[in-house]
Parts: sequence; C-alpha cells; structure tokens
Amino acid sequence: KFIPILSKILQLLLELHPSCCSQLDDLGIFDRIERSSQKISDEDIQIEVATLILRVEELRTQHIHKTEKYKSEIETSLERDDPPPDDFHQLSIYPTLNEIFQQQTPYLRRNITTGQYKNGTHYLDIHFRLLREDFLWPLREAICQYMSDDNRNISFRNSNVRLYRNTIFTGTMCSQNGILFSLLIDLKSLPKTIVWTNSRRLIYGNLLAATFDDFDTSCFLLTVEDRSNIDKDGTLYVRCQKELCDYKLMKIQPGTHFTLLETTSYFEAYRPILQALQNIKDDKIPLEKYLLQCDTNVPLPNYFEQNSSIDFRPILVKTSGEHNEFDGDLSNVKDLSTWPNAQQLGLDESQYKALQLAITKSVALIQGPPGCGKTYLGVRLAELFYHNRQRITGCERPILMICYTNHALDQFLSSIIQKLSLQPGEIVRVGGRSTHRQIEPYLIQKLRQQKRDIRVRNEELATRYEILHNIKKQMDDCRTKYYQCSQQLLDISQLLRVMDRNQFLTLIEPILSKLDIFHRHWNLDKGGLYCCRSLELQDSDEDNSDDSQSESESESESENDETESLSFYEKSQRMKNRIDCHKLNKLSDNDIKEINQLFIKWLDATQLPMIINKIKEQNEGRLKINIYQIFA
Repeated sequence: KFIPILSKILQLLLELHPSCCSQLDDLGIFDRIERSSQKISDEDIQIEVATLILRVEELRTQHIHKTEKYKSEIETSLERDDPPPDDFHQLSIYPTLNEIFQQQTPYLRRNITTGQYKNGTHYLDIHFRLLREDFLWPLREAICQYMSDDNRNISFRNSNVRLYRNTIFTGTMCSQNGILFSLLIDLKSLPKTIVWTNSRRLIYGNLLAATFDDFDTSCFLLTVEDRSNIDKDGTLYVRCQKELCDYKLMKIQPGTHFTLLETTSYFEAYRPILQALQNIKDDKIPLEKYLLQCDTNVPLPNYFEQNSSIDFRPILVKTSGEHNEFDGDLSNVKDLSTWPNAQQLGLDESQYKALQLAITKSVALIQGPPGCGKTYLGVRLAELFYHNRQRITGCERPILMICYTNHALDQFLSSIIQKLSLQPGEIVRVGGRSTHRQIEPYLIQKLRQQKRDIRVRNEELATRYEILHNIKKQMDDCRTKYYQCSQQLLDISQLLRVMDRNQFLTLIEPILSKLDIFHRHWNLDKGGLYCCRSLELQDSDEDNSDDSQSESESESESENDETESLSFYEKSQRMKNRIDCHKLNKLSDNDIKEINQLFIKWLDATQLPMIINKIKEQNEGRLKINIYQIFA
C-alpha cells in the first residue's frame, strides 16, 4: 500500500510544483519507487508508478532542453569578432539592475588558449567580461527562477543562491565606513545546524539581492558589511552602493519585510580583481611578453645580471651538525655545476629541477598534484632569497609572498617563521582574516597597536583623531536621543533643543493663559509687547505674585482685546522677545504638565498628516524638523 500512496502524492506534488522534480530526482526517490514496483505483481500499482515515471521523464527532458538552449546561446555568442559595444574600463564592477533583468545575451568572447591576443585591450576586455559574468550569471538566473509563478510562494531551491525570507529592514546608521543599513534575519526559518562562526553564509563582501515585492518593482543590490551579532539577535549590517540604487533604500520605512537572495559566488573575491583589470593600462600589462606575445624564451632575472653569485649553504641539509659533503663557498647561478646536488639540498629530482627553474628564470610556474612538495619547495626558496637578499639586491629589500587563500598563506608563513626564527616586525602578515594562532603576533593590526605612540607624536594626526572621537560621541548621543524619541514623548527641554521656538509657541498658544510663565512673566501692562518687565518691576512682581494673582487673571482675559490694538510690528516684536526669553528654558512643573497633557490630547484627537498641514500653514512653510521624530 505504501508504493501507490507515495506515487499519488508525488504526482500531485509535481503537478503543483514541477520545479521540485530536480531536487527529488537528486535524492533518488523515483528510481527507488520504480525498482520497488517491479517486484510487485499488482498491475494497478505498476500503472500508477509508470504514470509517475513518465511525468518525471517529461520534466527531465524539459530541463535538459532548457539548459542546452541556454548553453547553445552562450556558445554561439562566444564565437564573435564584432567590437565590444562599450569600453570595459567604464563598466560598473557592481551589477546594474538592467543587467539583472535583461533578456538579451551579454557581450562575451571566448578566452584564447591557442595563439596570441591582438593587443592589451583585447586581452583585458575578454577576461574582465568573462570574470564579471561568472558571478553575475548565477544571480540573474536565480532571480528569474524566483520570479516565475512556480517558485514565488513555495519552497524555493537553487544551488547558486541562498534564500532568506521575512527579513525586516530596521533602519539606517552611520559608521566609520559610511552609511549602513540594518536588517533583522529570521533565524527561525534557517537550519538549526548553522554554526555562524564557521559558516560561509552572509560573510563580509558577499552580494545580496533584496526585494519587498518579489522583484515586481523593487530590487536592491547590497553587500554584507558586518554579521558579528547575527548569531545573537539576527542583526545584519549591509552597504548599498550609490551606483546600484542611489540610496533609494533610505526612503523605505523601517519594519518593511524583505526577501534576500545571497549568491554562493563570493563577490569580494571578484571585486578587487575586476578593479585591478580596469586600472591596468592597456600598454603596460604585467608579463605582457609571455601572456600576450607567447614568448617562451624566459631570461635570467635582472638581479642576477650584474652579480650571479648565490650562497646555498643556509638551506643545505645538515648531518651531525655539518654540511652534507658540499665544499663550495658561493655558487654561480649561471653555472649549474657549482650548485649543490639534490641530495645535499634535501630535494628529489623533480623538486631540484623546479628549484633550478625558479632561480634561473625571471618567470617560473611550478605545478603538481597534492603532496608533491610545492609548499616545501616554496619555503626553501624563501629561505634562500632571505639569506641572500643583501647580496642579490644590495640592500635588505622585503620579499612579497602572495597566496590564493588565507589558510594557504597562514600555513606558508608559519613554516617560514619556524625555519627562519623571525620575530614580529621582521615578517608582517597583511589582512585581517587570519585564524592561525601562531600568525596572530605578526598581523599588521597587532603591530600597529604596539606602535600607537607614533600617533601621539604626530600632532596633526592626533588632532584629527580627537575630532573623530568627538564626532562619534555626538553621533552616539544623537542615536540615544533618537531611540528615546521612538519610545516616549520628548522632554520639554529636549524638544526646545531640536524644535524652532516660534513653532513651539504656536503649539502651546491654546493653553497660554493657563501657564505660569504667562501670568508671572509675559502678561504685561503694555499688552504683552515686551517679554520682561524692568528689573525693579520684575522683583516686585515676583514678591507679590500671590497678591496679584486676581489682577493677572483679569489681565489675561483682556489680552485678546489688547492684542487687537497692537500693530504688526508690535506683534512681531512681542513674538521675538518671547522666543528669546531665557525663562522658556526653566518652565515650572505645572507648565510642563499642562503642555504634556496638551500634546497627548492633541495627538490622540488629530491625525498626523493633519497636524503637519496645520503647522505648515501657521508657520508659512518654516517647519524645520521632522514631526515623526518629535512625536514618535
């Protein structure tokens, strides 16, 4: 009974979501069902399984046809001699939205593996476009698949991208690296087996495509900046390049739900190479003689032209504390008969030939399978050049060692440090992504921390650091105040620091006659023209405030009549004096309570757009702050 039930479920699943056929096929489910049905004599079950297998074959054929069609288009497009449609130097390294959603085949030409390139521009253009398409195509193909009706609202699967649904945009922040955007990843929807400390997901520099409407009208291309807190609260900081979306993301309201697609191709590995290809001048390509002109005659390195002597003794294999039967002093690079033999250097024949090639040729390529001794030979070469750098170059010039991965570089440097007993500073490891404990003291960041006193000696640099520190402190204070704004009403003193005083007086005008500052300070005999009385009247007014309360109340009742008699100049002068009044910063507790109650009552009774329009009308367009931030 299990086979026919499973067969019907799979048929129904394929009818609803044909795209899941490839994933199920990879698991071998269909083959297992077909083999199991052959052992069953029931014809109905065999017919049911045969119908399922027939549908699977149809979907397989469609997939193969689609793949071959795309490959044929690419293969055809690579065989072209027409000139490029644009200058690759002017192309954006980051993909554009037009390239993501374009239907036409991109301009590509096949890499030349036999024969010569026409010139430097021809060589650079081909490699730049091929390398750029290498990371762009998986993202374009995944977005097109996601936009199809079969994949939008179901379990989306694509081996070239990772999907993150229900990602929440939480806001914008400023950092030392520029404007960053904060996203909240839904960790519950991700596999629980992810260990973020070792995961390749959402690592620095990786490329993301974000959308809030399934790519109907929105697509933001982002790069990961920081994921250090993602395992704690799911926070991810990303950067949006201006050339990608011109900071349109800044206009999105916090709380908006996004869907993210992350390419498995590590974009940060492509970016510096593409940038270097654009910066290379067409007539000054490194190794042009060998890469473009295919010259196989590789000469002796320039540093051996004048002085071809070299000392092999530091890398000889030692036996019982003595050099292994090598009686020579200095060897001549040009005369191999003066060299130590392979056994004396601790090398086999193939390694010895590779050593000769590396020393006697200005360009050498050494390749071989794992375990043949490439790294070992590289360490011996580094030892040899380190001990002979004074003799070769006339000074102790540095040796640059570059590896394709951080792990390979750490392994290589650890062997060199052990062989040469180098101290921190004698060898410097550039880059901050080393996880090797032995290499940690040699990191350039560590060495900089140990020499921070240099910054103090440079007064100008120290001043700039102090300015940056103060700016960062001010930004932190603003961020704290902004958070307080989003949680509760602003304190009156805080409100007056960010709000135009004219606007503030307009807001409290309905309750002005109830305020202590009005009765005791602003309600004057001259119709409120001046903010303050003379010092003598002010002192006597404060001393007799209780006795004159009834008088103040009668004056407040007649203020409107007195105001009518004031000229436009007098009204303006009265407002100006009240704006500049120092007592506005020292309101009584009763006044603060009255104003807060007014704001609460006002906000509950009036919709925010109506508030904004009313204030704009009253202040003739002089609104200078964001009401959303004040009353959030």
